Amino acid sequence: MAMDANRNLLRHFLATLAYRCRKAILGAPQNFGDFDAGHGVRKPREILSHMSGVLLHAHSFLAPRESAPAFLGTWEEEVGRLFRVLSELDKSLESGTQWSGRTEEQILQGPLADAMTHIGQLAMLRRMASSPVPKESFDEAVIRTGDVSPPVSG
Repeated sequence: MAMDANRNLLRHFLATLAYRCRKAILGAPQNFGDFDAGHGVRKPREILSHMSGVLLHAHSFLAPRESAPAFLGTWEEEVGRLFRVLSELDKSLESGTQWSGRTEEQILQGPLADAMTHIGQLAMLRRMASSPVPKESFDEAVIRTGDVSPPVSG
């Protein structure tokens, strides 16, 4: 029973990652993916690529696979890749696939917490690019477990 609760909490955390990432992406300036803050700070599309890698690392403890170096895509490609990885990880969690080599707590404190940190970086870079993310009370946001859908502009 506790495993199901932990698994559900991880899935809710993934939905929260997706929600917050959508917020950081929607309404970003056209060239935001290549925004350069200087001083060796990753560009937004590099951050998304890194986040995909971190989440693939988490997923590797559920579904081992050969790792190939990922090419750095365009902003749109990196957004698509990130949300595909989120979806695949969520589906593996939903299916009940067992962990191999890590516990749920380790996955939360490591790669998932790291991904949330990077969403904060995206939000900070949005502000630096003169396009701040709209304010919101995140504890009141409607976040549904399993909703790791990509952003839809409109």
